[in-house]
Amino acid sequence: MNKFSILRGIKNSNIHNQNNKNIIKRLLYCCNSKPDLEIFRGEDNFTYRKFIKEVNNFAAYLQAMNDFKKENPVVLALDSRINRYVALYGVLASGGYYLPIEPEKSNYVRIIDIINSSGCNIAFITSEINNLIKDKINDDVKLICIDNVNYDETKKNCIIDNFSSDNPAYMIYTSGSTGVPKGVIVPHKAIINMILSLEKKLDLDVNDIGISFTSFSFDSCGCDIYTFILNMIPIVTINNRNRYIQDLEKLNNLCIENKVTILFLPTVLAEKFVGLKNDYLKILYFGGEKFCKNVKTTYKLCNSYGLTETGILNTFYEVKGNEEDIPLGAPIYNTDIVIIDEEEKIVDIGVVGEIVVLGESLAIGYKNDLRKTQDKFICLQGMENSRGYKTGDIGYIGTDFNLYYKGRKDKQVKISGYRIELGEIKFKSQKIPGIEISIPMVIKDENRDILVNFFVSKLEYSDKQIRMELEKTLPFYMIPMYNIKINEIPYTINGKINYSILEDKYRDMRTSIIKNKFITEEDLMKYILDYVSDILCIDKRKINRKSNFFELGGDSLKALKLKLNIKDFLGIDIEFTNIYDDFTLEKIVNLIRGDKND
Repeated sequence: MNKFSILRGIKNSNIHNQNNKNIIKRLLYCCNSKPDLEIFRGEDNFTYRKFIKEVNNFAAYLQAMNDFKKENPVVLALDSRINRYVALYGVLASGGYYLPIEPEKSNYVRIIDIINSSGCNIAFITSEINNLIKDKINDDVKLICIDNVNYDETKKNCIIDNFSSDNPAYMIYTSGSTGVPKGVIVPHKAIINMILSLEKKLDLDVNDIGISFTSFSFDSCGCDIYTFILNMIPIVTINNRNRYIQDLEKLNNLCIENKVTILFLPTVLAEKFVGLKNDYLKILYFGGEKFCKNVKTTYKLCNSYGLTETGILNTFYEVKGNEEDIPLGAPIYNTDIVIIDEEEKIVDIGVVGEIVVLGESLAIGYKNDLRKTQDKFICLQGMENSRGYKTGDIGYIGTDFNLYYKGRKDKQVKISGYRIELGEIKFKSQKIPGIEISIPMVIKDENRDILVNFFVSKLEYSDKQIRMELEKTLPFYMIPMYNIKINEIPYTINGKINYSILEDKYRDMRTSIIKNKFITEEDLMKYILDYVSDILCIDKRKINRKSNFFELGGDSLKALKLKLNIKDFLGIDIEFTNIYDDFTLEKIVNLIRGDKND
């Protein structure tokens, strides 16, 4: 095995010292170091000294409850006010672990499902959520409205801080590729490793101010909740974050108003945010999807990579602004990364395979799913039997010793036998002047996969104009069949792209798209040429209007496929009888146009 086949993060033993034994030890270290430091920006007199008192009071309240069991998660469905942070750290200080849920009223069905399936005995919720779910929760779950809690101040020290770093800190539900949510349990040491790494990577100092923007139910929220608070950086809290997702200028103004210097955003929001002017911001870092916005800004842009199962964040890379392909970066402290093949053997540098993350940041596993845990968390030969997580992501290690992302293993995109890199389409689309965001996706339409590119642009572009621009830089099989302009990006509550809404938009617009798309014979010819090149896997540059379908390699089955495609997408059922001797693209176009005498 080539030594460069392994990306090794710097070994940092500070993760194991007394002050970093667990999250609560780290919090106590911060409170003792700077007890009078403002912890929440704009909240007068809310210092680390006051915060730890309230955390202690919450821990005492929880420990006094008969329903409290350390082996079961405590659900926190709370909005982004101070009591969210008090409750979170209070659960940890009691010796337990928590399960965060974003208290979105529109998402109450999922909240019910998670609470009932989580094995929790206690759930702290908002009054609004309580009114929606109280009659639908299992009898063995105690619902507590956080606004009604009156935990008396106690002089007794109820904070537990002598437990192992291997203990659970939180459990987060992933959506799961099958649609079945799975509870991922993450230990304290994963968080400690991340916050020590980011302290260095973000070059944090006494003048920095953070902001908590990421959805509470999204694992990346830890970049806010832990990174700032456990590194003694004041934090700006946000209530009703949805209004900022759709209006990033409002978010930017909030950051400017509070002189925020460090901001974490989901990648898709970061790509849009970078167009805004901000003289206070020092670093914008992001993760969640491949970053395809190659720009230079007055502040640093940093790409990161990680999964819920690998402790939020595992790599870090400062974007230079001239990369053709922006890497995920190099590993953080105490983290190794390798690429494996289908036989789980480590491949050499430059070879594409499945990304495996090893080290201190890994999750404990999936709650009540030993089979899934054993399948995904493995020991690799040649890695001293170190435990690793099979991410399901495809990538490779570059000669620059950075990790590069190529897509999801379970979502490999192929069109007519060609593997499509959606990230490359996005990257090249966003190079077109005026295009702010590009969202290429594959949509299943009837019996075939359609490559569709949605885009947001300040300039007016037709579908044809976008295609012509992309044809300059992309191979023929990566040119989207449709380029659809949208006014704004639909987001989920986690700040990710809502692909379902985009797909619905395509289906709603499908008829009008087709009607307006082929106004001229030239447009129609282009459509037929593109589809014939796809179905026959031939470079369309080798095809012209006089080309014979069968001489190009077509057969009766592929001719039938062409006929069905024309019917599906144009609503025209043409007859292919008695024309096999003269089955040119020109003939096909004339049949579609109804010129039967040609």
